[in-house]
Amino acid sequence: MEAICRVSLAAIINNYQFFQKRAGLTQIIPVVKANAYGHGAIEIVRHLAKELDVTLFAVATLEEARELATAFPHISILIFSRIFADELPQLPKMLF
Repeated sequence: MEAICRVSLAAIINNYQFFQKRAGLTQIIPVVKANAYGHGAIEIVRHLAKELDVTLFAVATLEEARELATAFPHISILIFSRIFADELPQLPKMLF
């Protein structure tokens, strides 16, 4: 048996706007950890950045942050996991 999941980029936009309206001045941070939960972080970040000018995203690991920073040097990235002192040189420059 094969499972298929279809992600609607229009629905992602709609969901973001729904929460943004309710949050008021609070900033919404899309969480795209684990490759956007297996749905393609690069594609989702690209779409939100292009369509809504979203510039802040959250990921779980330094590796995920580096991948997004390479593809999108203009965004800011929140990393949920601990960064050890010896990993500091690996942080994307835009995070400083």
